[in-house]
Amino acid sequence: MKRKCGKFAVFFLLALSLLAGCGKKAEDPANEKGRYEETEIALPDVAGEFVQICREDEKVVLYQRQENGDNISLKRFVMDPQTKTFAEDTPAGMAQLTLPADAYTLKIRKADAVYYVYYDAQIDDENLQGFLYTCDDTGMAEVTPEGWAEKDPQYGFVDTPEDIAVTDHAVIALFYTKIERYDRQTLSLAESRPLEGERYEALIGMGDSYALIIDGDSGTMQGIGICPEDSIKVISQVDISSKKSGSCAADADTAGNLIVANADGLHRKAKDAGQFEDLLDGSYMSFGLSDSWCRGMTSDMSDDTNEVYYALFQNDQGQKLYQYAYNPELSLKPEKELTVYTLYDQATINQAATLFQKKHPDTMVSVHVACADTDDKEAETQRNRLMTSLAAGDGEDVIVLSGLDDNALAKKGVLMDLSDIVTPMEENGELLQAIVDGEKAADGKQQILPIRFALPLLLSKEKRASEMTDLAALAKAAEQTDGSLLGTFTGEDLVDTFAPYFMPDIIKDKQLDTEKLRTVLQELQTIAAHSDLIEKHKKGERASNEWDLPSTMQAALCQISGFNDAMFDLAIINLVKGDYTSFENAYIPTVEIGVNANTKQADLAKEFAAFVMSREVQDGDFYDGFPVNKESLHMQVNLDRSNYAAYTTIEGADGQEIGLDIEQIKAADADRLETICESLSQKTMQDAKVLEELEKAVPAYLLGRQSLDDTISKIQDGVKIYLAE
Repeated sequence: MKRKCGKFAVFFLLALSLLAGCGKKAEDPANEKGRYEETEIALPDVAGEFVQICREDEKVVLYQRQENGDNISLKRFVMDPQTKTFAEDTPAGMAQLTLPADAYTLKIRKADAVYYVYYDAQIDDENLQGFLYTCDDTGMAEVTPEGWAEKDPQYGFVDTPEDIAVTDHAVIALFYTKIERYDRQTLSLAESRPLEGERYEALIGMGDSYALIIDGDSGTMQGIGICPEDSIKVISQVDISSKKSGSCAADADTAGNLIVANADGLHRKAKDAGQFEDLLDGSYMSFGLSDSWCRGMTSDMSDDTNEVYYALFQNDQGQKLYQYAYNPELSLKPEKELTVYTLYDQATINQAATLFQKKHPDTMVSVHVACADTDDKEAETQRNRLMTSLAAGDGEDVIVLSGLDDNALAKKGVLMDLSDIVTPMEENGELLQAIVDGEKAADGKQQILPIRFALPLLLSKEKRASEMTDLAALAKAAEQTDGSLLGTFTGEDLVDTFAPYFMPDIIKDKQLDTEKLRTVLQELQTIAAHSDLIEKHKKGERASNEWDLPSTMQAALCQISGFNDAMFDLAIINLVKGDYTSFENAYIPTVEIGVNANTKQADLAKEFAAFVMSREVQDGDFYDGFPVNKESLHMQVNLDRSNYAAYTTIEGADGQEIGLDIEQIKAADADRLETICESLSQKTMQDAKVLEELEKAVPAYLLGRQSLDDTISKIQDGVKIYLAE
């Protein structure tokens, strides 16, 4: 399956555009001064999108694409290192080059006096093809290697390069399924190797070698592999993984020195060094912003003494160029430090931390991410460590409560009452009141601040969504459905899907309501009987979800984490000509925060908490939930999302792959989602122990191997002591 993506995928993958760097000034521990400083540099005032920043002939260069009707032309701008201004210097051959308007991936590499221009463009409804040109001061020529237009025999689509690198004697092409090496003079194929489980994102040419960027999760960079130019096998590898999401970019020079920037900071590795050294903490950089992504970075060594680094950023408002230069007069650390704990990486929190520090240069906001992934054992270990720390009067100033037992923390008294933050916003009608009220304690204290929430949507292939608004209605609809209602799933899958919605009803005042539980289990059994219940999945299989709605199921319950995230599910509904509704009138908290009751800087921590709820942070859409700020929610309704459009293929009713256009949300759908968000009133409940007992007892009942009474008894026995504690 070949997929062409716009910004919809860029925010998941934060694609890397990579090129040059080196060097570090020694910091002076005696006076604790001297560090790199981020400042904005003016971009050329010329209409068009800057697609690449790099270093050529020891100078910083920007490449720009300019749209001219149905075609695209390229412009080259060179920076004066003294004035920091750019002047156009486009080679004659490049000026002659005309690209199609749908040219997507665009890479320019210079070697000696030759420019290699790579792009891909749509050749039919399902395929892109890569094209390669060379340019110089006299002309241009197409040199696309043979085979780039052929369909992959295994996957059935044309595999186009994700990136290219040019070394002293070779051109390296990184494909979706393989990596290939070509002779630089003849462009004949010298070597090809399939990628087997390897995940590479980009390439960097380094003279007699090249670097492969190893792709991590959520667009993060996991590491860098080094290859000699006469091989396509990695001979050495260095780790550069980060627990934080955000932009990342890399650069190298012909000497083999590497520079990497990510949310953790700016890092350098000399050619023979075993690991990276830190040049600048990420708190000072825009790489932590969740609403921006880096188009690439490079360095300026024009005077051979003062290394300066540059990064080109882009967001929905436009593009910015930042410089990172050493300033010997800057303090190594700001006067104050605010610490933030989060179990998992949180895009909204990263955005807030970076923006807050930009507004308060005297304050460093240090976000401590406890877990790099969702490993259950590691998460439980980190939860216990946090509880021990807070109980002892220690811990970070601000606590991100997502993934934690927020109610337990509130009851233990380790969270501060933040009513003085929320009350003025409530009085001004700035917040979604029902969601704020859902976090209030019985005594009216607001120890938990809701920041983001997800919306459960029930998607129906037939226009019957209005008949499936809750579990009871869904069970009734199942009895009237031809075919499989929810597709294939195990008993554990069914419990995991619906438990957050019925758990608030079966657990009341530390008691298990067995009569309500009986009703719920009967409803689950009805749904299972009209779907495809299996005992366990085979290797590589999964439970059905909205991807399967066009082919093997009649309805799907999905979780929508913002308007951008909704584009895919609404595309599915449009494809099957179906409908959707909110489920149980519920919302799922995705980002919540609290302030440590024992913080030594309560005013600063509360100021940060209020900032996270303000429009400066809430206006962003980071795929981690809808904003609780009403003005931000309404603003997002009217955003132009045409640049987030994407295309993929999906299995249709006959088992064949069909096209799926993920388009901008229609105005009527955006308004409808806003109305649904404003009407939500039921908070879902997550209780790990209760869920564990449900998962152990319920599947046997659904499979007909255990009576309803025995199932209820097992659940009751499993949670009795826990609920009494």
